[in-house]
Amino acid sequence: MAIPEFATPAAPARERILGAAYELFSRRGIRAVGTDEVIERAGVARATLYRAFRDQVTR
Repeated sequence: MAIPEFATPAAPARERILGAAYELFSRRGIRAVGTDEVIERAGVARATLYRAFRDQVTR
């Protein structure tokens, strides 16, 4: 399986998180995906997720 472009270390963490979330949500629905799956798919730490998205308002 090819590694998606958003999962490469060169991509900024926020972009990798958004790409991973979009892919997972598209396949399984937003209610079926947890933060652990998103951070694993994006290849970031939990702290990075919370730093990139400090609140629920989209920037």
